[in-house]
Amino acid sequence: MMTAPAACTCTTELMPTWGDLHRQRVRWYKGMLDNLREYGVTRVTLRYIGQQLMIGTGIITIALLLALTGLALTSGTFTVRPFWLVIG
Repeated sequence: MMTAPAACTCTTELMPTWGDLHRQRVRWYKGMLDNLREYGVTRVTLRYIGQQLMIGTGIITIALLLALTGLALTSGTFTVRPFWLVIG
């Protein structure tokens, strides 16, 4: 078991701009994807691979929703249904 010295401290550096924060998050995300590629499918990585698959599914679902909404708007068939507003 590893332990840290009692005097050991941890600090968080805040990003001064939104751009810096975005670059940091992209760097972390790319590093995570690199690690998943390097280690492959294991008991430990299976959860994270599943998370990435669900993120991809969500992106495709939102893109499809936007495309179909645009199609309904341009074809004049768009209607607001209270049931789907509650579900949404």
